[in-house]
Amino acid sequence: MPTRYRGSARELIRTTAHVLSAWVAGQMLDMTVVGVLTWVGLSLLGMPLAFPLGLVAGMANFIPYLGTFIGAVPALLIALSISPREALMVAGLYAFIQAFEGYVMSPFIQKRAVSMPPALTILSQTIFGAFLGMWGFAFASPITAVLLAVIDHLSTPLPEDEQV
Repeated sequence: MPTRYRGSARELIRTTAHVLSAWVAGQMLDMTVVGVLTWVGLSLLGMPLAFPLGLVAGMANFIPYLGTFIGAVPALLIALSISPREALMVAGLYAFIQAFEGYVMSPFIQKRAVSMPPALTILSQTIFGAFLGMWGFAFASPITAVLLAVIDHLSTPLPEDEQV
């Protein structure tokens, strides 16, 4: 990097690192809450292997939207082996937890962490998923958050009288 751009490049790298660490912290909090809620809910329903199933649900929640289904499949299969009624209760529990996570918790956490609108998250996942497959879908949110931070850092701010 030429000497005259080093300060700007250093600041850009710091901004990128801050955005990524905030996104990861937000995801970790989100994953932890989903895992704990799943564990507690499955325990209250009397499901076997509630703790490992909670771990799976929390870990799968790293992948936005698709992780919901990945995390629910093992619990639903185990519940189905017990009874159809148990499977319906487990499906209802997962639906409740994911609705709470998707509509309340995740937007609140991610808005505070990286200031990224949910519509932009869905759009970026569609685009990155189409071009890069599953990996693009999984990492669309952090890539988009970094791109937003870089654009915000490199663009000149509007004068106060032109801001909305």
